[in-house]
Amino acid sequence: MLDIVDELKQKLSDLDETPQGRIVLGTTTSIAIQILPRVLSYFQDQFPLIKTSIQSLPSSQIYTQVENGLVDIGIGYLTERNPNLNTSVLYYDTFELVVSPSHPLAKKKHAAVDVLRSTPLILLSPDTVGRRFTETIFKKHNIEPNIVMELSSSEEVKRMVEIDLGAAVISKQSVAHELRQGTLRMIPLSELEVSHPVGVIYKSSRYLNSAMQQFISDLKGMPETQFISSE
Repeated sequence: MLDIVDELKQKLSDLDETPQGRIVLGTTTSIAIQILPRVLSYFQDQFPLIKTSIQSLPSSQIYTQVENGLVDIGIGYLTERNPNLNTSVLYYDTFELVVSPSHPLAKKKHAAVDVLRSTPLILLSPDTVGRRFTETIFKKHNIEPNIVMELSSSEEVKRMVEIDLGAAVISKQSVAHELRQGTLRMIPLSELEVSHPVGVIYKSSRYLNSAMQQFISDLKGMPETQFISSE
């Protein structure tokens, strides 16, 4: 009954033509750092009456939190189909092998997948999309990886790789700044060249207030270059 009352209040407030309200976003730490500042700065300038808050979540929890109504809109890797949720692709990402400039692999222009057998690896935790994808590569090529560290976020992984504690398979978008600055080097592996859709996730049966409608509409209307860092 409380949910019905809240929905009614939202509908009544939406009779005002000016989009307003509050949005709870759920996304990964990496996406929150790399993408949301550009998106939210534009959105807040256009619609100052709409307030947003962000919850940092593992990829595996975004779908669940949106479906349970704990998060209004999720932004993450589109890994599953759920009849209770609507999704829309915003851009595509890949996972790449990265090392520090002083790493033995740093000068290679390309490497074979066998380097994953002997190279000490710093990997994301098992509940992340990047880790699950990496595990499929290991299984496909019968690789027993030398995992020296497991961390929960891309930011932590990058810092460990920068000080040459190991190599990592990580989102290309998340290391765009470090690649430009030269603190990390990307070593192309053809086996990793798989595009992974990143998009917006929201509950199909839920009433979308004017704030949520405006935010989703703006996200869908943005070109992919708005999300892919090119600074």
